[in-house]
Amino acid sequence: MPTINKRLFLYLILIIISSAFFILRGATAFTWVVDMGTFFERISDKNYLVNDFFTNTHNDLNPRHIYGYIIVGLQKIFNSDWYTVIYILQVLIVIVLPILFFIALTEICKVYLKHNDLFIYVIFLFVAISIYPRVSGLFSIALWRSYYDILIPQTLSIAVGLLAIIF
Repeated sequence: MPTINKRLFLYLILIIISSAFFILRGATAFTWVVDMGTFFERISDKNYLVNDFFTNTHNDLNPRHIYGYIIVGLQKIFNSDWYTVIYILQVLIVIVLPILFFIALTEICKVYLKHNDLFIYVIFLFVAISIYPRVSGLFSIALWRSYYDILIPQTLSIAVGLLAIIF
């Protein structure tokens, strides 16, 4: 079993790799899920684009409202705007998600495989390589990758699921 310092070093490498891809992609909260912006604007102003079809359809009840109300709740708690909340959560996802994958995979594999240092390093290598978008696409289910460096309902759900596996 690697020492705590070695594990922290592996975590640091995962953070550096995922942060590099995040920065290379363009470190912004404006991604394809920004279509929820109309939801956030309508929550803060009931008169926002009242007769707009797109805005009205996104404000009808749907499963993405869970994600939307999490963002709105954090927005109210931190007295901020929705973009800032999404950006901060996105940075946290970029930092934490690869580490959660690494810890969860080591915990799951401990049950089935003999535990040694090589085992930890192979899992680390697998997670580190999977951060690369083209490689993570190889492990997709219906073209939904397991790792995204953007904040979307899926990444938030994956983070919560991995925390449940770990704890």
